[in-house]
Amino acid sequence: MPNKFIQVAALALTLTGLTACVTQDSTSSSAALETQLFEVHHDNGRIYVFDNQELYLQTAEGRTPLYHRTRIGGGPDGQTMVFGLNSAQSQKTGDIDFIQIFDGEVEVSGNFYGEMRRDGRIYVFERLEDMHATRTSNPLYYVNQIGAGPDGQTVFYVQNNDTSGKPADHMIEKFKAVNE
Repeated sequence: MPNKFIQVAALALTLTGLTACVTQDSTSSSAALETQLFEVHHDNGRIYVFDNQELYLQTAEGRTPLYHRTRIGGGPDGQTMVFGLNSAQSQKTGDIDFIQIFDGEVEVSGNFYGEMRRDGRIYVFERLEDMHATRTSNPLYYVNQIGAGPDGQTVFYVQNNDTSGKPADHMIEKFKAVNE
């Protein structure tokens, strides 16, 4: 009898473990459906990067994020890079997911949405590579909407060789949905 009890208990633990793994995988895959990065090029010469839209908007309004990781001289032209963190991220001693994605250490899985505020304009991206390229220069391909931003800013929907000349309707809709 004790053998049968141990077998049933072992089976129950195994099934519980498998259920936990399936639940965790489905949760992480739904979270991975879209990676979002937000960036502000501030007048103080710093570049702020976030995965949290609320912190991004606060910084765009001139407030400094309470929690952050800083790389002095880590940006283009020696600018300081500031990665704005939420409270939970600030408690981590190891790697932060969105910083690893930004650095290219982890690939974007699923869709990507990027938004950058620079020089009074808003740039919208659907590829991380395009966001990195626009950090130091103006995009070659884009669709723009003058005055379409929250404070009347011009919004540039950045395109690339594969998407240039095609309508940017899906990017426009995504920008509107993110900024409602």
